[in-house]
Amino acid sequence: MSQHRAWRATDPDLFRFTTTELRDLHIALMTAFDQSAILAPALNFDQVRAAVRTVGWDDHVDDELLSRALASLTGWGLLEATQDHGASYSTPEEFERKNLQWSLTPRGEAGISGLLHALDSLRHAVGLQPAVLDAIGEGLNDLADMLGEPSSDALDARIHLRLAEVEGHHTALLTSVRRSRTSRSTWTGSKDRSRGWLRQSSD
Repeated sequence: MSQHRAWRATDPDLFRFTTTELRDLHIALMTAFDQSAILAPALNFDQVRAAVRTVGWDDHVDDELLSRALASLTGWGLLEATQDHGASYSTPEEFERKNLQWSLTPRGEAGISGLLHALDSLRHAVGLQPAVLDAIGEGLNDLADMLGEPSSDALDARIHLRLAEVEGHHTALLTSVRRSRTSRSTWTGSKDRSRGWLRQSSD
C-alpha cells in the first residue's frame, strides 16, 4: 500500500506569498481572489484593486507596487495572467495596466485554502477560553472547601449544584478541544482543494 508523503508533494513556492516583505499585500490579494472566485474568477487590474479593498486592505498601493505583487504571485504559479479581451484602452499607459486579468490557479487555491485553514485552527486553539479554565479551577476550589464543612442536606444540594456547574464548564472545554482537533474533518471545500492539488502534483 503506497503512502502519501506530503513533504514530497509540496514545493517552496506554494506558501512563499506568506514569507516575503510584501506578505501582507500578497495575503490580502490572495484572500481577495479567493472571495471573488465564484462570482468573478478573473479580475482585471482595477477590479483587483477594488477586491482587495473589500477584504479590508486600507493602505495605499500604487500601480507599480500592485503590479509587482501580482507579478510575484503569477511567477510562483499561484495566479494565472491572461489577456483581457473585453478591456478598452485610450492610452499606452492604460494598455499596460488593463490588458491583463488574473485568476487563481489550482496551486493558488490550495495555498490560500491552506493558509486560511491554518489561521482558523489557530483561532480555535487560542479560543480554549481561559475564562472556562478559571471557572473550572474556582469550582474545584469551592468543592474542596465544601467538603470540609459539616455534612447536611443543604450542603449536599450545594455540592450537587456546584459539581454540575464544573461538569458543564468541563464539557464546554472538551468540545472546544475536539473542535480544534477535528476541524480538518469538517473543513470540506478548502481541504479538498488543497489535497487535490497535492495529490496531482505528487503523481
